[in-house]
Amino acid sequence: MFSQKAIDVLVYSGSGVSTLCLEQVFLTCKQILGKSYSVMKVDANLLATQPWEKTTALLAFPGGRDSFYNRDLRGPAAYKIQNYVRSGGKYIGFCAGGYFGCSKIVFEPNTPIQVIGDRPLGFFPGVCKGTAYPGFDYESESGSKALQLIIEKEEFRHQKKSEWIADSDFKIPYVYYNGGGYFSNADEYRKSEINTSDHSFESKTPPFVNILARYPEGVTDPENRAIPVEGAPAIIACHYGDGLAILTGVHVEFSYKSFTNGNKHTLPLEILEKIKSTENERIDLMISLFHYLDLDVTIESIIQEEIDSNNAKELPLKLKWPNDLYYESQDLNDHGKPIMKKLGGLLITSFTDKDVFSVFIGLGINVNNPKPTTSLNSIIEEYNKKNGTRLREISMEEMMASYLEKLEEFYYTFLNRGFEPFVDLYYKHWLHSGQIVSLKNHDYTRVKIVGISLSDGYLVSKSLENPSIEYTLHPDGNSFDFLNGLIGNKK
Repeated sequence: MFSQKAIDVLVYSGSGVSTLCLEQVFLTCKQILGKSYSVMKVDANLLATQPWEKTTALLAFPGGRDSFYNRDLRGPAAYKIQNYVRSGGKYIGFCAGGYFGCSKIVFEPNTPIQVIGDRPLGFFPGVCKGTAYPGFDYESESGSKALQLIIEKEEFRHQKKSEWIADSDFKIPYVYYNGGGYFSNADEYRKSEINTSDHSFESKTPPFVNILARYPEGVTDPENRAIPVEGAPAIIACHYGDGLAILTGVHVEFSYKSFTNGNKHTLPLEILEKIKSTENERIDLMISLFHYLDLDVTIESIIQEEIDSNNAKELPLKLKWPNDLYYESQDLNDHGKPIMKKLGGLLITSFTDKDVFSVFIGLGINVNNPKPTTSLNSIIEEYNKKNGTRLREISMEEMMASYLEKLEEFYYTFLNRGFEPFVDLYYKHWLHSGQIVSLKNHDYTRVKIVGISLSDGYLVSKSLENPSIEYTLHPDGNSFDFLNGLIGNKK
């Protein structure tokens, strides 16, 4: 392997990558590998022209349309990827990324979406045939399934870190499937030498393939749907030179949460409920694949996140519309209500220049200095004394790193799904539900705040005198003096 420490996980985000698939691969790598590696997105140009190999621990290819990958990466980029894995690097390809890792693909032959041809990487020397199950449609979930794979637990013994799954009482999860292929005749390449005449291998380890999981019944040959394929390989590990490539036709990376949006869901409910019922086991399977790739997984952090989300109380931080962060102190005012102390604020400026829309985000959070109001570490100290906890203080560097990591995650979700996924979280922390205020610009009309508009962020309120009258307030033109219950022009 390379002498320089590999600290990067690169997620391909070029043309043809499905937006949802990219989101799930990126978030999965962040969740499971993010404590040990830097996870970032890359395009075809970077892979072809930049010296990324020596610092890269894993190259991940999401689902999408493999033909675009082949168009954009064939040539210098593919050669660099192939040589990277041959020299000890790691690759994981989901669905289209799995197709792309093979020597040839046969996808929906004799249909309008037919794709047949050679592929440049050739980690699997055979053919990936798809779709494994009929009914696939690029524009819908009509061909989607929740599958319980047949896990070949003993195959995980080939790698030291993944031995645990062979010895565990592992419950097989339901995983999302939509359009993936199977690795035809993969059994012929198990622990046997692959013809390397085209690749000039210089490795002590002869290439071979391990089958980590197989599809359940129902797979048919896409070249003749009347022919059933029993035990079709669904996830394979290709030992290629000194490196490894895991190719999967199923979406182990997909959480059921990716198909929910508030009370709505984009998958048939029966499929969604099956995937949801084995969410923890799905994460275990994903961890085992990363372990097979000899990657450092911080399992403890994942467990702790689960414990924290279920048991730990949150610091009482509140959002004041439209852009301030407050702390709900345990001290009481003269009216017996908690004293609110400002902790930080957010300013966003945007402008357009021809076809470019630019946004500048400015955030201020008081981390260490308790003056003039309070600081984050002062809040932690107070919280520990009150609750008998031992939450540690946070440094400014940790604050900045945590903020940027969460901003990237939320920003990407917002681009793909809008504000709706954040509605419950926003209302959980905001100050104003049911609050009665007076509108300065409307003759001090008394109104009750009912929420915010999901389309534009305006504050929505209704007249107390006549609830049929609704007022929407623009954040740029109004300020909220919630201490005195007034909304009026900014000064």
